[in-house]
Amino acid sequence: MSELTRVVKKGGSLIIVVPIGKPKVVFNAHRIYSPQQILTYFKSLKLKEFALIPDDVRDGNIVVNPTKKLLDKQNYACGCFWFTK
Repeated sequence: MSELTRVVKKGGSLIIVVPIGKPKVVFNAHRIYSPQQILTYFKSLKLKEFALIPDDVRDGNIVVNPTKKLLDKQNYACGCFWFTK
């Protein structure tokens, strides 16, 4: 993740999409991250936008700036982060 941060030029963007839920390693190498972990890993970049594709379609198809309550419900959701340098 530090290499991704390093190669983004000043004024550039980094879009990263990762599984979001309760942090854990699944089946040897697959990782699920909490949103806070991702923000910590990319702390030298500015978060421009965060969106969530929830586990349950009843929570919406894509939710921009989801609430903590919605984030806490997720087990294997899709977190979409847009960072700028």
